[in-house]
Amino acid sequence: MQNTIEELLGLRSLLDNVGAHIFTKDLAGRYTYANRLCARMWGVAPEKVVGSTDSDFFDAQTASNLRENDLNVIACGNTLEREEAITLATGEKYTFLVVKAPIRDDDNNIIGICGVATDITERKRLEVELAQQSNLLNTVLNNIEVNIYMKDRLGRYVYVNPRVARLLELGTSEIIGRTDMELFPGDFGLEYYHNDQMVLETGAKMTMEEPFIDKDGSTRYYWSTKLPLQLPGQPDVLIGFSTDVTEQRNMRLELERRANTDALTGIYNRLYFYQVADQEFLRSRRYGTSMSMLMIDIDHFKDINDTYGHLVGDVVLKAMAEHCQRSVRECDTLARVGGEEFAVLMPETSQAEALLMAQRLCSSFEGRALATEPTAIGITISAGISEFRVGDSSLQNIFTRADRALYEAKRLGRNRACLDE
Repeated sequence: MQNTIEELLGLRSLLDNVGAHIFTKDLAGRYTYANRLCARMWGVAPEKVVGSTDSDFFDAQTASNLRENDLNVIACGNTLEREEAITLATGEKYTFLVVKAPIRDDDNNIIGICGVATDITERKRLEVELAQQSNLLNTVLNNIEVNIYMKDRLGRYVYVNPRVARLLELGTSEIIGRTDMELFPGDFGLEYYHNDQMVLETGAKMTMEEPFIDKDGSTRYYWSTKLPLQLPGQPDVLIGFSTDVTEQRNMRLELERRANTDALTGIYNRLYFYQVADQEFLRSRRYGTSMSMLMIDIDHFKDINDTYGHLVGDVVLKAMAEHCQRSVRECDTLARVGGEEFAVLMPETSQAEALLMAQRLCSSFEGRALATEPTAIGITISAGISEFRVGDSSLQNIFTRADRALYEAKRLGRNRACLDE
């Protein structure tokens, strides 16, 4: 008897500390046992539970639902597992994962039920929260005006949002598992792959502009942000966000073009010319390379404006710019730096070579009509040439000498090129 009592006390202690709600009921739904965890939830002493029913601890709807579940176990005689949402008499709400089984006597008759209930309230709350967050994330990913994708270390797509699928005009399943080199023409896929590998190898976020050929054959540009993503127990992947910036890029290039271009003639303006010339000056001073500059002026241009008007003068200036642009080399920089004054920067060109170029240019204007209304108008030009010299402290030294040579060409009768001696 003493051993039996000790075994019962040990079993009760075990059931009180098992971490689950354990109970038994008779066929009428009266509790015949409940462990300490049940009693604590109900706010009563364990010995007060025996003889009570669910209606003593739960609201009416919960008590009715629990009784229905108990009767199902008694009727079918099988063990059942299900979730049960309960509301205590105090109004507190819980969700339990409950396993209920019939209790049988020695003759195999069902005389009650036993149950083990695990509190999954927090888990269910987290599941609902996760589902809400997942739904929100999917809504964002499916509707955001950004191409979002994930790739593994071999460059194979493991996720794309619907915008990527629309861009490629493929189903998501047709993209997953494939690489950029399989999906994009020419060298584009290889370029994307190299960019991705740089991100994965450095482990750092990178931003870059990437070109893309659309279905019409037009080149579009995307600003891409790429970063490595490390998930516990998972291989590294790359996640990317690419936004179409073609219009912004074109607008930026157009603004740069306007900032650097003379509005009338379409060639470079004075500001841009100074920027390029300053870079070439610094390069020549550092490496000792040659650099020459031509300053060109239209002879008697004021007379054209006074005789025919400024509109005809503008026609002459534009024709002058077009002719000079065709005459200079591709590596040279031609700009309008004044009213009728033009300049040519000639990198890695000696003063003697620049003189030959200037003389050919002067000769090319003789007998050429640059405007035909109201009458044929021809011009001549004068040019001054200067080159970089060791000891020049600034670009202005070269400008000053080229201007001086230009004025010397005018003094000598115009329609000629002069060197700064």
